[in-house]
Amino acid sequence: MAKKQPTREEIEKQKEKRKKGNIAALVNLKGNIASLASLFLMKKLGYGAPVLNAADGFIFKPALSGTDYANLETGEKENLLYNAFASSRQDGEIGTGNINENSLYTNAMAILQGSLENARVEDIFSLMGYGFSDKIKSSNGIKEAAVLSYEKIKQRILQLTGQKTLEDSYVGDLPKEMKEQVMGHYQNYLAQTKAAYALGASAKQIPGMLEKILMEDPKKSKKAA
Repeated sequence: MAKKQPTREEIEKQKEKRKKGNIAALVNLKGNIASLASLFLMKKLGYGAPVLNAADGFIFKPALSGTDYANLETGEKENLLYNAFASSRQDGEIGTGNINENSLYTNAMAILQGSLENARVEDIFSLMGYGFSDKIKSSNGIKEAAVLSYEKIKQRILQLTGQKTLEDSYVGDLPKEMKEQVMGHYQNYLAQTKAAYALGASAKQIPGMLEKILMEDPKKSKKAA
């Protein structure tokens, strides 16, 4: 028996659902959830104590000031911290919740993974600062080469996802191995850029620390010793 083909209305509904998921995904990939997930990635990738200590102060702590994220199914705003407390309560009783630090990282990572699958392939390029149109505009006069490069990438994405337009080409449409590679590379990018930011912010504090040492009263230092 031939498989029933979806109606035009069903196709449009599915497209709208995917668009809603895409909007939610971009909210999460650009927000504090991605910052919290980056801590999970740094530990998983074996980043050392100097990086993790810097990230603790300049990534993790600020991210806790706002742990809202967008539900990928409904698009509604939810809160990572609240959900963690609520799900850990004993028989649902308020005040009995108990969460640990690792659970926050793990939950943030799960949201990040889902968000990556709901992102368009071109969104991933854009999030890494590789805008197709920007490359064409900044091609130093060799516009033809840039357009050709764009067309090759575009056609490859459409081929891999089986879609007709980039707007309908989601990471989740890619073949499993390719999807894992795309998500893996983006996760490496996220971890490295967040680590670089944290180390840079930490380094900026060093001159102030040195100034404080130099201006310290030697007599007070001796007394403290």
